[in-house]
Amino acid sequence: WHRQDPRVHLMLVGEPSEPAVTAQVQALAKETEAIIYVPSLSQTHLHWLMQRCKAVVNTSTSEGQPQACMEAMRLGRPVLVRNIPGNVEVVSHERTGLVFSSPEEFVALGQRLLAEPDWASAVAARGQRHVKEAYAPASEQAAYGALLRGLQRGGPPSGVGGRKQSTASLTESD
Repeated sequence: WHRQDPRVHLMLVGEPSEPAVTAQVQALAKETEAIIYVPSLSQTHLHWLMQRCKAVVNTSTSEGQPQACMEAMRLGRPVLVRNIPGNVEVVSHERTGLVFSSPEEFVALGQRLLAEPDWASAVAARGQRHVKEAYAPASEQAAYGALLRGLQRGGPPSGVGGRKQSTASLTESD
């Protein structure tokens, strides 16, 4: 995609969980200017960077609660996430973010984000509203309290069953 549009870069931030993946990412970053690898950043610097990206991407193949995506959504950034459990519990395709199942779909959705900034802003705004409402500290506290009370009783917690379980960035240089 970078070959077709040299403004597009993929910035990978954070240590991959597997050493082999880390080595592969570092090698790719050395081979092409399309990929930028940053081992880790403070939360302040990460948020600063997220706010300047066109989108934040989650390419994980396994996810519990996609914290980086939720942070990006809270900051009002559009997110592109792989179609896996965890991600799709937080991101609703084309409503609160974008969900992809293949590299081709990822590129198509990324191109649409760049080509339709008003649409991208609307998706980001819905994502931001969703995270602020569904994962507000008060509702998180209530959900965990219900979970703990249910566990203390030895049975399933009431009111928790239907609740949804609670990184990379796509950049375009000018």
